[in-house]
Amino acid sequence: MATSEKKVIIVTGANSGIGLEAAKGLCELGHDVIVSVRDDTKGEATIKAIKEAVPEATVMYITMELTDPQSIRDFVAKFQATGKKLNILLNNAGLFKPYKSPVRHIAREDPKYELTMTANCMGPFLLTQLMLDDLKATGTAEVPSRIANVSSMLTVRAKTAGPFSIEDLMLEKPGVYKNGMHAYRNSKLAMNLWANELAKRLEGSHVIINSLCPGFIPSTGLGRDNDSFMTRTAMYILDTFVGRALVGTKPVTEGRDRLINMSLGEEPGKHSGKFYVGGKLGDEAAEVLMKENQDKIWDLCVKYSGL
Repeated sequence: MATSEKKVIIVTGANSGIGLEAAKGLCELGHDVIVSVRDDTKGEATIKAIKEAVPEATVMYITMELTDPQSIRDFVAKFQATGKKLNILLNNAGLFKPYKSPVRHIAREDPKYELTMTANCMGPFLLTQLMLDDLKATGTAEVPSRIANVSSMLTVRAKTAGPFSIEDLMLEKPGVYKNGMHAYRNSKLAMNLWANELAKRLEGSHVIINSLCPGFIPSTGLGRDNDSFMTRTAMYILDTFVGRALVGTKPVTEGRDRLINMSLGEEPGKHSGKFYVGGKLGDEAAEVLMKENQDKIWDLCVKYSGL
């Protein structure tokens, strides 16, 4: 790891899967961890799980709903009221609606806000913007503060999932929304776009931002809404040694290690605006490299995030 100095680290979506395991690992390394969860019940259970694994952990939870701008602002205010100095923001939280379902889900009871894009892209964008001053205050040339966005290799590999249009991020046009896979890839493409744009805007600030795909990890809670018997059975099989050998799935421990490495590792600390796949620098999707998309993403995120 880049440094053994104690860091203050926010991990979003830390009540299950790789988020929970990463929070445990960061606590085990002696860092001060703040986890975001959607409600107090999940928060109390998360702290209990971390304390059982790491009795000496310095950890607390703050509730936040990433589809609700006011909830995000409340989270930031509560964090800032602690007086802690933020070093690392790990944007791990995300959702994946039923991947074959053609039903378009909405957020905020408003048809113009597609749920997956709102939760996976716009919520983290707003949170990151509101936390930038805290991150800038702790970053130095030698040890920059970090933002790590959990993205997906599906941005590159699932090109047939559905079209990405910078003019229709929320998939509002009739007949455009294909399924949950389409919405998920759409949200991660947009997330990678704003992360790369933010990296440019942060040059010289001693804050870096990178995106990563932690791998295909069936045991994470990401696909919790894909709740059919066949899906659960398939995920169980994929999360075995045989599944990993045949399909290339990863255990949750490997995903955890990749999140921790992005937060603390020496090599990722040398870059900004990069996309890591399998722990190594990877290629961005064609949609992320298009100048038209790069030019328009920022204003659209400001519009839809509630900033």
